[in-house]
Amino acid sequence: MSKIEYHGYETTLEELGRGRSVQLEVDLEVECLPGEPMVKYYPDGSGYPGCDAEANLTGCRVTEVTGDTYRFERSERPEYFELLDEIALRHAVRTLDTDEVLADVSESLAFG
Repeated sequence: MSKIEYHGYETTLEELGRGRSVQLEVDLEVECLPGEPMVKYYPDGSGYPGCDAEANLTGCRVTEVTGDTYRFERSERPEYFELLDEIALRHAVRTLDTDEVLADVSESLAFG
């Protein structure tokens, strides 16, 4: 049995549904910074290369957990959700495609 300790709270991976189908409903907080255009020449003859747009993941909050035979909302098991927030954040940092996020944000700003 694998144990996880998080800020003094201890649980087992089996209690969190390891080995079963588990789906997390997650709210991601992303800070998007617009790019800056290149300036070829300033009046003094210098220039500026510009910079690309950037997206940074700043937070992750699991709002619901659904398994094969159960469903929990955050208010029902807050101790599990604190742990799941950390796990989901680490996973999102590794797997989030920031170019895709920027495209989604740009599209929603253009049409929203």
